[in-house]
Amino acid sequence: MESQILKVMGTILELSKQEKNAITSILKTKKLDKMNYVLHEGEICQNIYFIEKGLFRSFSNVDGEDKTSQFFSENTWYTEFQSYLTKKPSMENFQAIEKGELVYFSQNDIEKVYLSFNRIERIGRLFAEQAFITVHNKNRTLTSLSAEDRYIEFISEYPELIKRIPQYYLASFLNIKPESLSRIKKKIISKNN
Repeated sequence: MESQILKVMGTILELSKQEKNAITSILKTKKLDKMNYVLHEGEICQNIYFIEKGLFRSFSNVDGEDKTSQFFSENTWYTEFQSYLTKKPSMENFQAIEKGELVYFSQNDIEKVYLSFNRIERIGRLFAEQAFITVHNKNRTLTSLSAEDRYIEFISEYPELIKRIPQYYLASFLNIKPESLSRIKKKIISKNN
């Protein structure tokens, strides 16, 4: 049975048997309990992760307060690009919100595969471009939309995640206080009734 990571990569380009074997040969797996960390602030990120099961978040600590930057669920990728590319300590944490399973490969291993398989390198570039677009869209949302509109946009874009994310993490992601998020949710519910 083909692994989920190969299926997702195959949505970009159909992989040959040799390309699939090259990816499979460098994959490692990791199972995490809820609240376990994959990456701590201050560590150098040397891996690219693919979420097979569970829900994760990236966050940093700003003046003693956790600021969630993104959520990652099944069939999504994570790496802390700034640390990964510069080999400098990460400024963010990557943590399981739910019990989860990841597959991952090291930077050294994937670079060797890229040298042998240009099409796999292309897939990596396309996923990196998508990550850039995601960050750009979040920055646009935070700077141009009201708190209520940020929440509405999130629930319309990620309706399957809304029940899985604790409210205080979602409030942090939307850059609002949890009590403000509660008021926004009540206001939306009363509008719809």
